[in-house]
Amino acid sequence: MVMFNLSHFLLGLFLIACGVIMMKFNFKLVDITGRQDWIEDKLGSGTTYLAYQVFAVSLIIIDITLVSRLGSTLFNVISSPFKGLFAGFKQS
Repeated sequence: MVMFNLSHFLLGLFLIACGVIMMKFNFKLVDITGRQDWIEDKLGSGTTYLAYQVFAVSLIIIDITLVSRLGSTLFNVISSPFKGLFAGFKQS
C-alpha cells in the first residue's frame, strides 16, 4: 500500500527545483564555486560544467523516482543480485 506523505512530496519538489536551477544557472554556479581542477585534470578542460550538469540531471531523476514512490522498488530490483553478499554468516 502506497501512502501519500506531504513532507516527502514537498522535499522532492524542492530538490527537483534545485536540480533545474543548477541546470539553468550552470555557468554562474561554476563562477561562484570555481573550476574543479581534479575533474579537469582527469577528464579534460571544461568538464566542470559537464560534471555539474550530470549531477543536476541525476538529482532530478532520483527525486522523481522518490516522489513517485518508485525508488524503493527500483532499488530492490537493482540490488537483488547483491543480496547474497550482504546476508551475513550463519553460525552453527
